[in-house]
Amino acid sequence: MSDHDLTEAEHAERLGDAADDRQTATAQYRDAQRLLIPPGAVWTDRAAYDHRMAAFERIQQKLYALENIVSPPPPPVVEPPIPQPVAPVESAPAGELSVWNFFPGLVVRVCQDFRDYDGQEIHAGEVLHFLDSSYFPYESGHTLIFAEKTIRLAGIVDEHEPIIANTANAWFQPLVNDI
Repeated sequence: MSDHDLTEAEHAERLGDAADDRQTATAQYRDAQRLLIPPGAVWTDRAAYDHRMAAFERIQQKLYALENIVSPPPPPVVEPPIPQPVAPVESAPAGELSVWNFFPGLVVRVCQDFRDYDGQEIHAGEVLHFLDSSYFPYESGHTLIFAEKTIRLAGIVDEHEPIIANTANAWFQPLVNDI
């Protein structure tokens, strides 16, 4: 990895800091994170990895702060939506889909409450739209980027191993993409 992507990440973070709205700031921060820890990158230099992860964590805290900003209440719904049946994604291998096999466009429902590597609470019933992921081998970790939030899981945390495996879709239930 070059210093050029670090410079671009710093620029994207500054744009996020200066943004006038949450959506723009979130998009800029996520771009910065993708530049810092690109999907599929393998790190052999621990110091460079630690430097990038420190910047990634700083930006993650900014994203968490944005999520905690109280938004104005949504307009009242005149008629409640009719619930649609939810079926598993047909392409899921053997009906199960581990975190390793998440793909862009996947929609999942969280089945059990848990805390991610950063202490963020993830609640049962949340519907998340998967965008991208990256793997960081030093912690056997996964950064899962959803449209709604970023979740980090680490294989070095015993409680995260079953979440990453997602056996029997016990943590993330794949849904039909039209939700």
